[in-house]
Amino acid sequence: MMRRQVLEATHGFDPEYYLYGEDMDFCWRAKLAGWKVVYFPGAVITHFGGQGGNRQEENLRDDRMACAMWIFYRKHRAPTVAFSPRSARLVLFRHRAQDGRSGRRD
Repeated sequence: MMRRQVLEATHGFDPEYYLYGEDMDFCWRAKLAGWKVVYFPGAVITHFGGQGGNRQEENLRDDRMACAMWIFYRKHRAPTVAFSPRSARLVLFRHRAQDGRSGRRD
């Protein structure tokens, strides 16, 4: 939940994000605009999407999450760093290899 003034002050959610990271980006921008951001651990949300996903969907989710983290990093942490989204995917690939999952799409 948020006040309309927060949405107006931050210009809403950034359409560059797809599925992951838009909430983190929004909260970061709200905080920078002087609004208080609060996490309430007692909240319960039931999400029925993505139940029982297969390996390919899991890999796609990981790719989208890595892309979202890249967008956040580029926007807020290092806007002048020459670091490509492909580099972020290579880091994810290494993580999968260490975790026992391959980056291969079946």
